[in-house]
Amino acid sequence: MSAEHDGFDLYSDARLFGSDYSNEDPFKKSTNFHAFEPQYGYPWTQNLIGFVKRLWSQYFVQSELKTEMSILAYKSMEHIAQIALHPSEKSVYRKEMKCEEDVKKREIAFCEVLWNYTVSLAHSIPATPKETEKMIGFVNQCAKESFCEQVTPEEFQVSPRPKAGENMGVKTSIEELEQSHMVTMPSGEKLPFGYIHRQWMDLKIFIRDTDELWAEEGEDQNWEDLAGRAEIFLVREGYVIGKILTRIS
Repeated sequence: MSAEHDGFDLYSDARLFGSDYSNEDPFKKSTNFHAFEPQYGYPWTQNLIGFVKRLWSQYFVQSELKTEMSILAYKSMEHIAQIALHPSEKSVYRKEMKCEEDVKKREIAFCEVLWNYTVSLAHSIPATPKETEKMIGFVNQCAKESFCEQVTPEEFQVSPRPKAGENMGVKTSIEELEQSHMVTMPSGEKLPFGYIHRQWMDLKIFIRDTDELWAEEGEDQNWEDLAGRAEIFLVREGYVIGKILTRIS
């Protein structure tokens, strides 16, 4: 049976499910059970791909959440490999697979980890409370359509997004921020925000035309007292949905 489906080749690397490199046939022996016989491993691993595909489908229909849904789908697919390559200490991941019941336990644990990860990722994406609730609704819907009934997610308690206040400095723009925080690296390359360039790019990808950017440099006295903080805030619909700490004393 072919392992390739719609561009994904989930099984091409035997390491994905904990391969033993001494095995002569990594596809048949790497997982300590009948890895790719349909009655054991194949159907539910396709469910994992189905979950990611359903997330991707939301990218095409959610015009305001395209970036967010693409991030959820991409990182969820990436996490499938991370779970398998770096399994937790849970006995269900370490246990030798001898029968279909063992495989079912592995399936439930694996799918629950992926579901919980994707929900927590949705919480971490810069978005308004309403948008976050919408994303989590999509994740839960995709999971319920993809996984068996025994797979259930954890309950998350998340702090609410803070409201934008009056002491957030001055309103600015992407262009102004990148110009004022341009850093010449040791290699000679010029990067906005220098060593925290990646943090800036991770925030920048979510910035919309209707969002506001604010830059707060802190009070002079705070810097003299070694308590200064310089931050950039991303504001949407009155909520601070993201920020970067650029300097601290």
